[in-house]
Amino acid sequence: MMLSGRSSEQQIIYEPMNENTDSPSPEVNLQHEHRRLIIITVLKTLALPLVILSFLFFAPRWWNFQVRNSIIAEVNAVSELTQQDKNTRIEAVKALDFQALSKTYPPYLEDLHQGLVSSGVAARFDHLRWGLVAASIHVAALIGGILGLALLGRNAKKSINALARNYHWGWNLALALALLNMVLLVPLLAYSLFEITTMAAGVIPTGLLFALLIGGALAAFRTGKILFTRVPMEFGEAMARHLIREDAPALWSAVDGAATALGTPSPDHIVVGMQLNFYVTELAVLHSTGKTAGKTLFLSYPLLKQMPREEVMAIIGHELGHFMGADTALSRGFYPKQLKFTAIFHTLAHAGLSGRPAFHLMHLFSLGFTQVFGGYSRTREFLADEIGAKITSPRTQGTALVRLHIVTEVLNRMLQHTPATAGVSLLDSPVSHFVSASIQPDDDLWQKLFIQVQPHPLDTHPPLQARLESLKERINPAEARALAVETILPAYAAFFPAKTGLFNSLLIEADAAITNLKSQLEITAADVTTPEGRELLKQNFP
Repeated sequence: MMLSGRSSEQQIIYEPMNENTDSPSPEVNLQHEHRRLIIITVLKTLALPLVILSFLFFAPRWWNFQVRNSIIAEVNAVSELTQQDKNTRIEAVKALDFQALSKTYPPYLEDLHQGLVSSGVAARFDHLRWGLVAASIHVAALIGGILGLALLGRNAKKSINALARNYHWGWNLALALALLNMVLLVPLLAYSLFEITTMAAGVIPTGLLFALLIGGALAAFRTGKILFTRVPMEFGEAMARHLIREDAPALWSAVDGAATALGTPSPDHIVVGMQLNFYVTELAVLHSTGKTAGKTLFLSYPLLKQMPREEVMAIIGHELGHFMGADTALSRGFYPKQLKFTAIFHTLAHAGLSGRPAFHLMHLFSLGFTQVFGGYSRTREFLADEIGAKITSPRTQGTALVRLHIVTEVLNRMLQHTPATAGVSLLDSPVSHFVSASIQPDDDLWQKLFIQVQPHPLDTHPPLQARLESLKERINPAEARALAVETILPAYAAFFPAKTGLFNSLLIEADAAITNLKSQLEITAADVTTPEGRELLKQNFP
């Protein structure tokens, strides 16, 4: 479950139910897989604590057995006793419970009790008993916490307010349990290892115990440090610039008009950058020209060059819909917890054996809210599409979504496989030429377009096909191909009619980054068995 402070125009896995078959839908299979993953994570969370609890439950019996054998060995070593006397005493010893004698004893066994006390046997029984109590509390707290997280995740489905409230309480509960786990598990694990090795071999594993205690202490310290670290409510957007109204009056006028039509305030800022994405956020954005704070609309320069004005306006309407639905405000509230969650998750993952139960516990918390966020996000995306359609039309909203997916896919392929041309940026090149030359015949691509997967940092978007169905629009693969090669007047020309050099510095920076990335990929893929590959490796690794 990944959260950020932005809501953007991307999608995730979806496959519609295959009608007229008896096989379960992929959605049902995903739910089954999600439940299976939760069960496995619960077992992983409890595995080590249950192993420790089991050992401490049986350890007193093991110690009782060893004490009995030790006394029997001493009896057998007494030469003054006859074999019959030895057998009589051994039978008496076998009937004794030394753990019980460490606490209560009849008068005639007072000397034996004092011997157990003076030799440290009674103290060891006490230590094992207290260890068992602590391990029982540990396991009971984990089980109670797991049930609590399950209940909170279930109640979070009731409403968006319930989601925010239960996520907050779930976060606090998971974190408290993770810290409790670190506080109890590390000493319990160290103590159990000490008892196992000394009972079994009479050896104290000093190095292992030291490493375990130090590792656990460091993990707990780092986790605590993360918790008390202030999270800056901002994120970086490389290769982007802030546009004041004087920079782009036509664009600002169009956005203001859309906001007025929808009855919502305009964004405080517009940022245009090289990322292949549109999004809105209420977090501060660090960009190439400074920092913006407040409600920000991010527009993609490459996509503005590839999509017509009306379709971009449909996407802008969609993004303004996220402001209207308070999606960005909700994300802003989750943002600090999610960043801390990610940092703690990483810390526990590298904490060794002592951090594994806490790691799985935090993973369980994440799993418990994944589907809830996904369901809320899908609902909000459908509503935002409806809002975007009010700015233009359902048809324009539908073609905008299809073209957005096509252009994103094609631009990614172009950037990977098309050699740079001097004086011409690939980010400015029309995708229609590349589609006609390389992608038009790819039947598999056009079929998969409507169920394509794209990762997203905040939420799980519905697939393209589901969004088109929600808009009651039908666009088939053949129509998508036609859109891909259609000659259009790009939105950029309408929004920036007299601003030809506004983004030149960003283009130069982006082209340099693309060239550098391509060089790295070529080096990575170099074949040492070919002369060209050997020469490339020699140039870069002399």
